[in-house]
Amino acid sequence: MSATLRQVAHAAGLSLATVSRALAGSPRCSVDARSRAQAAAERLG
Repeated sequence: MSATLRQVAHAAGLSLATVSRALAGSPRCSVDARSRAQAAAERLG
């Protein structure tokens, strides 16, 4: 089962909106937030 955005956000310590932007590759998201979201998503599956 894949992790939900909410689970990724909680694990990364980010908001749901930030995780959504980060994983979509939005330029409105910082490099730090993007790497935290991606790392959390990989950890959670």
